[in-house]
Amino acid sequence: MNDLIHIDFETYSEVDLTKVGPWMYSIHPTTEVLWMAEWDSDISPVPQIFEGHDSDFGEQLILETVGDLLWMPARKKKKLGGWNIEFETCIIANTLGFGTDAIDYIQWEDSQAMAGAMALPQALAICGYALQIPKEKMKMAEGKSLISLLTRPQRITQKKWDENGYDLVEHYERLPHLDDGYYIYYRNRDPELIEQFGLYCAGDVEAEAYIHSQLRPLPERERQVWVQVQERNLAGMKIDLGLCKQAIKLYQRQKKIELSQIKEMTNLDNPNSRVQVKDWLERHGVHLPNLQKQTIEDILKTDQVKGEVRKVLELRHSSAKPPPTNFATMAMRTDKRDWRMRGALWYHRATTGREASVGVNWQNQYRPSMSDAEIVCQDIIKGDTEMLDLAYGGVM
Repeated sequence: MNDLIHIDFETYSEVDLTKVGPWMYSIHPTTEVLWMAEWDSDISPVPQIFEGHDSDFGEQLILETVGDLLWMPARKKKKLGGWNIEFETCIIANTLGFGTDAIDYIQWEDSQAMAGAMALPQALAICGYALQIPKEKMKMAEGKSLISLLTRPQRITQKKWDENGYDLVEHYERLPHLDDGYYIYYRNRDPELIEQFGLYCAGDVEAEAYIHSQLRPLPERERQVWVQVQERNLAGMKIDLGLCKQAIKLYQRQKKIELSQIKEMTNLDNPNSRVQVKDWLERHGVHLPNLQKQTIEDILKTDQVKGEVRKVLELRHSSAKPPPTNFATMAMRTDKRDWRMRGALWYHRATTGREASVGVNWQNQYRPSMSDAEIVCQDIIKGDTEMLDLAYGGVM
């Protein structure tokens, strides 16, 4: 008897899953389930697929099927499984509307986690190749193209659109609210491709189920670790969105001020250009191999540069600091309803067994070096650049 029911969803959304993460993807109003595949080998010799695409009957069937999997006693005796089940659980909880109370990770198994624990690749297709599974059990090679065409908006330049008089026939739906003046956006609704996508979804489940049969189950103690990681991901962590947004704003404002100062002192067309700044320095007797951070820091430690040249180098060093991308990523991945960022950890991502960060690199964040970090945060939120300059030598 098989004790696992394998499931998979194929979806469409106007947001980028890789940028916002499964949680924010699943709560977005444009996210919808195109296909669901489910396979209980004790009931059916092949995966069952359900189409949710533009079909009230299909959507209802998917809801009833998921409800049965979650709560029907005869089926609840079995665990639910998939490849990277964080995506599936977010779709169930949010897109399908079952809520987080319906997600009990004790009831789930993740083939990706099992592969990671065996130091195998954590991409389904590559793991299949590594295990040398039979060719007929491999993921469909056309899957990448179908995902690209059907799961996200398509675009074409306005110029091409105008030149070709694009009508995009009946298989395409225009998305004018996404147009940006350069690109025209539309959605691919080709029924033949959508039908192929359903077969791909079924093939995905079949490949995952076969790979699962070749993997060792997680030891009970390790499985408890996996469950804890999933529960922490689902609970999320509080993010101060006000601080994130204000930090980005201060960075952008300060960079603009510093570049303006460089331009005023040098009369360069583009003070952000390395070539132009380097040429200006050479005309003033300073010959540097490059304008990298360490190079500028090294020469500023000497008395070789003075006056206006030193000031330009100091401004260049400050304005060239990388943007606070982690703040932007936090803002994108944080649910504005409760200010929590979910899905921040990846179980057994490193071959050593260590968790890895997703989206924001939490393991390599700077630790506060000042004792009054909370006061600094308040100054940032208030935009008090004078206090930041006075107490910490500048915004950057």
